[in-house]
Amino acid sequence: MSRLKKALCLFLSVVFLFQLLPVTALAADGDASYTNESFQPVDMSDAVAADEIAVLGEDTSLREEFTKQYTLENGAKMAVVYPSAVHYEENGAWQDIDNRLNETTASYTVAAHAGVPTGAVVSEEQGGGITDAAGTASMDAALDYSETLDITEPALRNAAGALSVTFPTSLTDTNRIAVTHRGYTLYFRPDGASSSSAVSSAPETPAGANARMTAVHTESSVTYAGVYGGADIRYDLQSNSLKESYILQSLASTSEVYSSTIAAPGLTPKLHEDGSIDFTDENGEIIFYIPPSYLYDADGLIGNVAVELYTLNTGEYAMVCRPDHDWLSDSARSWPVTLDPTIYTMLSTSSFEDCYVKDNSPGRAYPSTINLIVGNAGTSGVCRAYIRINDLPSIGSSDVIVSAKLHYYCEFSSKVSGTVESSIYQVTAPEWVDYNGIYWNGQPACDETALDFKLNNNRRMGYNIFDITRAARGWYAGELNNGLMIKSMDESTYCWYYYYAKENSGNNRYPKLEIFYINTSGLEECWDYTSQSLGRAGTAYVQDFSGNYLLSRTDMSYGGSRMSAAPGFCYSLAARANDIGYGYGWRSNYAQSIEACTVSGTSYYRWTDGDGTEKYFVSANGVWKDELGYGYTLTVSDSGYTITDKKSNTMEFSSAGQLTAVKDAYGNAISITSDGSRVTALTDGAGRHYAFTYADGRLTQLTYTGAGSDAIETVTYAYTAAGDLASVTYHDGESVTYAWDGAHIMTSASDIENADGSRDTLSVSCSSASPARTTALSYTSKNTSVTSLTFAYGDNTTKVTDNLGRYVIYQFNNFGNTTAVYNSAGQALYGRYA
Repeated sequence: MSRLKKALCLFLSVVFLFQLLPVTALAADGDASYTNESFQPVDMSDAVAADEIAVLGEDTSLREEFTKQYTLENGAKMAVVYPSAVHYEENGAWQDIDNRLNETTASYTVAAHAGVPTGAVVSEEQGGGITDAAGTASMDAALDYSETLDITEPALRNAAGALSVTFPTSLTDTNRIAVTHRGYTLYFRPDGASSSSAVSSAPETPAGANARMTAVHTESSVTYAGVYGGADIRYDLQSNSLKESYILQSLASTSEVYSSTIAAPGLTPKLHEDGSIDFTDENGEIIFYIPPSYLYDADGLIGNVAVELYTLNTGEYAMVCRPDHDWLSDSARSWPVTLDPTIYTMLSTSSFEDCYVKDNSPGRAYPSTINLIVGNAGTSGVCRAYIRINDLPSIGSSDVIVSAKLHYYCEFSSKVSGTVESSIYQVTAPEWVDYNGIYWNGQPACDETALDFKLNNNRRMGYNIFDITRAARGWYAGELNNGLMIKSMDESTYCWYYYYAKENSGNNRYPKLEIFYINTSGLEECWDYTSQSLGRAGTAYVQDFSGNYLLSRTDMSYGGSRMSAAPGFCYSLAARANDIGYGYGWRSNYAQSIEACTVSGTSYYRWTDGDGTEKYFVSANGVWKDELGYGYTLTVSDSGYTITDKKSNTMEFSSAGQLTAVKDAYGNAISITSDGSRVTALTDGAGRHYAFTYADGRLTQLTYTGAGSDAIETVTYAYTAAGDLASVTYHDGESVTYAWDGAHIMTSASDIENADGSRDTLSVSCSSASPARTTALSYTSKNTSVTSLTFAYGDNTTKVTDNLGRYVIYQFNNFGNTTAVYNSAGQALYGRYA
């Protein structure tokens, strides 16, 4: 990663004196690449876009149900959120869903004869139960079970996942498709279908930018052709759902009704007025869910389907779908038309919510559809789409979002031509929005300024990739996530198109969200900081880009020319959940480690340094070098690891990966003894010794004995009941103290007592939202306020204001490097990374 030029570094080192020289003077003394113009936003057009950086591989340790995370070659992370699950949990670990179909043999028992209806299932909204022919309701209608038939047959079954699906290789009038989850199985078949052989397929992996984001093997399909004259039935296995599609080629080939026989051993179906069906166990828990069925034509327009459910004398159920024949008969129909019921497990639903609204049905919502219509669709009305991503990836408090890109696949109606601009807006409604209840006359408020826009026409179809970075950063900062809205900029002209909704994932065209982020923990040269010295209590730092708070303290230091040691500790807000022996968030500067790791089959070594920063080594022509170009080289041997810097200084690690020695280019060394993450002893280049004593897993005393065995200096450590570092007491009896909140966030640090009994104190305020950021620092000396700073974080900017109202604004590139600084006096400096 590039560094800023020296001129800007010098500028930043004095910027908080608020006594800046004129810009012309600053520029004259600096590098010629800096100009003396007034401040203006930095042109980032020459920067490498986050989505163009090569992917090294998946970091499997960061998996979530809907999310995969990848390591990029520049050290950043890319989290990809999918609308459906890409992982299933097995033995406490997330495993890839693998819906590739393999040949197998299926054995099961079914009713030997077709069932006869004995009653109709009443919707839950109307009281539930079963109504017999006389019109009376009974929760326990008597069912006459017929004889059964044992079937053993060749079949296709998916490889791995929470949902197991079995397809007969040849569909007949007796066999069944089986869907199994949590020990329960639905057996079903389309009634009256002609025999047909199964043809299986899997979607092709897309090329280009979307190839690296594709969740491979989560989809497969089976088609039974010609089962209803000119109609096929296709089954799409997608993550934890099975979508059944009746593909109707023409109006002449359609039927008044389409029915399926369903056997649900141990489960009870519950019908709802919207046509959805729950299958519940004896405790009322939903195991399978069938959402409302619907029709859609080749242009993506939606038609209605009425759903009825009947009990059969075989103990099975008949699900009857009645498509809207007026809609099918409309001359505006584009064929083929698809009838689309779907079976879900209730293991998970979706990380995405999406729907559309239209002005000619102002009081109706359109959730759970296969397409999101946008634009002026003539008699179908003016349409807009709404989208919300609920399961955002987990990131740390020092992780900063670089970029967020929303991908939705777009197709045009075959009946329109021309070009239309679509824009995406953030929904700003102050209350939580129910996406099942959005309709035209009840649309939530949206920001007037678009986040991004795209041009579409009927000759250019594919993914629209919207930049929603500003909205995503707000969600992570604690703003209410009510989603996004897409509309056509010209809603008066007949021109419309549609996006593949979360339900429509065929051919790997599902929507997805890419979030690129970087980790800004630790004290690194490539970041800039606001700092405050606190004497023995340490020096506090606020990372200007991320807002991460750090405090570095040295507890002993005996000088010398032969590699003297300086035991110290660093607290990081980003590490506040970790206690490795020094109190939550703290680590020793000698508690360093290196370990091998594998990312998508590629080997790396990960070095965790003294402030917790992680650096990765990658092999280049047989030599292990740090991937960010700091100039470190790693040597691996049977006895351990050695890191060498550009000046030939080295750090040696044991075969277990713990730091054992730090040497200069002349061979002078500090030796380190550790017990895991806890340092137990140091010996410097002059043979002087430091001993670390622990009790109940935490450091309680640091002792310096020089070259002998008697204590010369001791430092003791005390902790709160919650495990936070409360105080450090030095050999002269003086102590420094720290205060904390319940989340292990440091709220203040105080130096040793002054002569009047007071302590110089730095008070720290952090945001409660995740990721936590420093919002204010306040420094008092001898009970008198000296100065205070507030931090306001914007889109790639941070404004730092002091107690007199003076401010400095930092502007950053997408990777957190400072590219420009200007202050309230109108002075400015900006630069560009090489």
